[in-house]
Amino acid sequence: SCLLLQFTDKRFQPVHDLTIGVEFGARGAAGALLVYDITRRTASNVEEAFINTAKEIYEK
Repeated sequence: SCLLLQFTDKRFQPVHDLTIGVEFGARGAAGALLVYDITRRTASNVEEAFINTAKEIYEK
């Protein structure tokens, strides 16, 4: 919800209501979302580390 609000309205809301029912639809799901600032040089280093960590977790 916060990511969508930032993307659509270009504003950040530090406190928001949780989406009702999300825990039921997401139970047992596996996924990952990486969000980073592509205008910062150090962001590309984070991407490789994130992918490696995700692979390690998936293989367990």
